[in-house]
Amino acid sequence: MVSGFEGRFENAWLAIMQRKLGLTGEEPDDEALARSWLNLLSANNMDFTIAFRQLWRVAAGLIELAELRDQFTAIADFDAWHANWSERRARGAPDTGLDLMRQSNPARIPRNHRIEAVIRAAEDEGDFALFHEMLRAGETPFDESAEFAKF
Repeated sequence: MVSGFEGRFENAWLAIMQRKLGLTGEEPDDEALARSWLNLLSANNMDFTIAFRQLWRVAAGLIELAELRDQFTAIADFDAWHANWSERRARGAPDTGLDLMRQSNPARIPRNHRIEAVIRAAEDEGDFALFHEMLRAGETPFDESAEFAKF
């Protein structure tokens, strides 16, 4: 049972990464593309959740590529990765891939400092308003919403 775990884990990880990157179908270099994205984010001290969501926003035409690109210190590395990713997405079903990206990359997640603020308000002041607001924000984590922008 345990002996097969590593292979199953790698397959599940790759499937998740393909969805997060909007890749449909399977190609041999998908794992390398995903790992190079994560390495690029790490090397540039990028927040993974925000970077994945911004990548979706670029693909969806909601923001310009420069808005994401300018966050990288290694611009040439980003440009090379982006060219490879764009070519790979084009070989799949881009519209389906775009939907997969939106559904796999949340617009907001519960951040430690926000949770701490909720706890402090509840414990110190008996105020649960922020808790209820965060709870509502968490009900639709993939939806862009100005109402919950602070989260």
